[in-house]
Amino acid sequence: MTVQSSCRDDFPALRREIDGQSISYLDNGATTLKPRSVIDAVTEYYETNGANIHRGKHRLSEEASDAYEASRTVLARYIGAAANEVVLLRNTSEAINLVAGGLELPPDAYIVGCMDAHHSQILPWRRAGRLDLTRVDGYGRLDRDHFRELLRGRPQVVALTHCSNVTGVVHPVEELIEEVRAACDAVIVLDAAQSLPHERVNVHKLDVDFMAFSMHKMLGPTGVGCL
Repeated sequence: MTVQSSCRDDFPALRREIDGQSISYLDNGATTLKPRSVIDAVTEYYETNGANIHRGKHRLSEEASDAYEASRTVLARYIGAAANEVVLLRNTSEAINLVAGGLELPPDAYIVGCMDAHHSQILPWRRAGRLDLTRVDGYGRLDRDHFRELLRGRPQVVALTHCSNVTGVVHPVEELIEEVRAACDAVIVLDAAQSLPHERVNVHKLDVDFMAFSMHKMLGPTGVGCL
């Protein structure tokens, strides 16, 4: 059995045929298919538990709550954070909106973002203040000179995208963060939804204030996000 065929066997959806042809699924940037292990874990919860978390003292609720908090610890370990720094939400969009609203910025707050960012990393900041977007060149890379020019305006927030869902370009966020820290006292919010499925990130080494990502882009269940 080849590695390719064994990997396909992990994903029940790939057993389907459309017009007599087996599926080749390429839309992972939007949502990954679910492997059998994830499907089994979700099914087991509904079959053997199904109780609310943190809302009861009976055995099933306690078990569900313990499993929920254990997942927080696993996520924290994966990104180099402490468990009490991890907020579980529905997706990256909700996480970024939570930050944008929770900072309670003045209406004229100056914010720097990226032209190639997902709408979830653009629209919340447009509502929160005055947003300028860093240009990109013909290869999809950030215009570093323009970025530095915008930083001279001393933004209160810099919204960075690690990997663009539009172009697939992976930006040098370590360098960008260093430039932000040297130029101003901005809050840095990193969208890692597209990068974290492919490489691990240590939030403390990166020195970001907030980072957001979604499980449904990482082979996990839909409806789970992390801040």
